[in-house]
Amino acid sequence: MHPMPETPPPHTQGLKRFEDRVQHVGLEDIALLDMMVTQGPSVLDAVATFEPTVLRYASLNAPDIQQWNDSLVFVFVNNTPWDTHPYCLVNASWVDEKQGEVGRAFLDFLRSNTSYQLMLSYGLR
Repeated sequence: MHPMPETPPPHTQGLKRFEDRVQHVGLEDIALLDMMVTQGPSVLDAVATFEPTVLRYASLNAPDIQQWNDSLVFVFVNNTPWDTHPYCLVNASWVDEKQGEVGRAFLDFLRSNTSYQLMLSYGLR
């Protein structure tokens, strides 16, 4: 363990200012999107959530969203950070040969163009 610095790094101060301005926190982003769509942009300035959630929400709630014309906008930022979900092949005495083959085959699928195209269809990049 390393001791915490006595003065926080500069980005910590910016995050603190941002945190101080947060008005609504939901246990799930759909509730916040619902609040924005039903009550309008005057209630929430923004909701930060995952792209697939926005795409799915927008496709299921298009009529409600259209009532706001162009005052309610979904923004997808370029160069979003990678979201990592590691996949590991287990090398242990309790993993038999067939399980190892299946694990390697699934890893090959995850690395394939087919898998990549499938992920894009769900809004993942």
